[in-house]
Amino acid sequence: MTTLEHFEVLMQSSQEQQHDRDVAEILQRFESFLKRIELETKDWIQKPACLKGKIAELQDQSQISLDSLEEFASCYPVHLQSPFEDVAAIAGGIWQLSSRSDALLKLVFQPWTQDLPIHSHDYSERVIFVLDGRADFVVADQHGATSEVKVSRGDVLVFFRGTKHTFRTAENQLVLMSYHSPFIELDDPRQFRLIGELNPEKS
Repeated sequence: MTTLEHFEVLMQSSQEQQHDRDVAEILQRFESFLKRIELETKDWIQKPACLKGKIAELQDQSQISLDSLEEFASCYPVHLQSPFEDVAAIAGGIWQLSSRSDALLKLVFQPWTQDLPIHSHDYSERVIFVLDGRADFVVADQHGATSEVKVSRGDVLVFFRGTKHTFRTAENQLVLMSYHSPFIELDDPRQFRLIGELNPEKS
């Protein structure tokens, strides 16, 4: 435990307050979008499942645009750290608030990232916006059969907990904004599970 954990923040600079307001606003937009997707799909889609769309076509529903995400990332740059999910060619940074259980991550896959195994997130949902680059998004069904779809700038992926998936890049890098609801700490064994591994709460 650090010394700072014994203190309560009573005053922040105006810059810090603006940061927190902007982070809260964009997290709220992602939360509302995800809830809308969950509500509209609950009677016709069997989970785990994955949806793919276009940011431009969903802008009215999500209140999120490429421009707004790029402006947000430019105003509040995050420090990217690697490895991410045990892969050195992937780096990630996090926007989060202590008052919320969700978070937004920026993920950068280097060209020729082929070694992220198929895995699942069993304790949170994901909404992913592709900011730049292109990749193959690979998803596996309950029997292990896989299918691939190309993703590039402007694509949106929504996948529910338990969806088995991975990304693979070729000559282009891939830049993602990945919304986690709820956010599971990256060093928590529940954060992701490789196919074939036991659920950490059931092992």
